[in-house]
Amino acid sequence: MSLREWLGLPRTHERLGVSTLLILLTAAYLLIGVVAFAGYRVTGDPTWVESFFRMPGALLALFLATVELWFSLQVLSHFSNDEPMHAVWLCISGSAAFDLAGVTASQVLAAESALNPLRLFPWWSTQTAVSIRQYGILAGGTCRFVLLAVGLGLCVRIYRRNHLLARLKLLDWVPWLAMGVFSAREFADVIEAARRGRHFPLVEMAGWPVDVLLWFCLAQALLLYRSAHQMGPGWITRCWNAIAVGCFLICIGVAADWATRWDYLPWPWSAITWYIWLPSGAAFALAPVFQLEAIQNALAPDRNISRA
Repeated sequence: MSLREWLGLPRTHERLGVSTLLILLTAAYLLIGVVAFAGYRVTGDPTWVESFFRMPGALLALFLATVELWFSLQVLSHFSNDEPMHAVWLCISGSAAFDLAGVTASQVLAAESALNPLRLFPWWSTQTAVSIRQYGILAGGTCRFVLLAVGLGLCVRIYRRNHLLARLKLLDWVPWLAMGVFSAREFADVIEAARRGRHFPLVEMAGWPVDVLLWFCLAQALLLYRSAHQMGPGWITRCWNAIAVGCFLICIGVAADWATRWDYLPWPWSAITWYIWLPSGAAFALAPVFQLEAIQNALAPDRNISRA
């Protein structure tokens, strides 16, 4: 499969698709972000990077989460209640809804920016922003990945039941095992902090399962990608590939956040990890777009496009 085919870029006789527009839009935003980071490095003024993520970055994250939910619901509408894939995409759609809620809360309603309408009210305060952000992270973390893990697990079971489930390759085991080691390290850090007498708020404790959930999601997405790939290239393969890439990038982002908290990744280089969340959002938005394309191809077999 060529790079053009994997990305979903159209051939000269095809129309410009949604997947291509999402990829180009994300690439353009990342380019602007690189320019902002370069501006910070030249001037020493962190406002360059902060302004990018406060407005353009937040807008892109909100847009990608909205696209993910919209197209997930479109895919869901093509499966009847008695079809096995209905439950899969119901969970994925729910996961997308929590992602949108999390982005809205943490990057819009908890931000000191012109995007936040709550700042106009007299009861708005810094403490209010902190609380909204915490619940936004919970929605976009544990709540989101519980449903994603369930949805991917149901799909893995469908592939296994139909004798289509493939095995992971050696290269797939590397990020999965690395995430497992990281999850164990995070758990050990929590235990050590508790022994030293630290008290954790309930909302923070509710976010603890995220690493393990990501660990499961990554394994399941890789299994689905390998299973679809052995049947040949197509839109469904791209769908699971996008989810696998999205999970992998989020794993990197979570590990980078941990490294920043423990001063293993000092400023300004820690700011580079912020850019990981934009392509991960694009990957999750692309997944239902690819799946919908597969469905539309199946419903219109006369189209001269490779079928999934």
